[in-house]
Amino acid sequence: METNNLIIECSSNRTCCIWMTQRYKMSVLGETINNRQNN
Repeated sequence: METNNLIIECSSNRTCCIWMTQRYKMSVLGETINNRQNN
């Protein structure tokens, strides 16, 4: 629920929306790199 509210609040704030998107991409990229290293 809290995450959903955060997304709704950020969708009205362009800078926050961009920052959240970049952070999400970096976290996904980091997980992908970690998975490759483990395998």
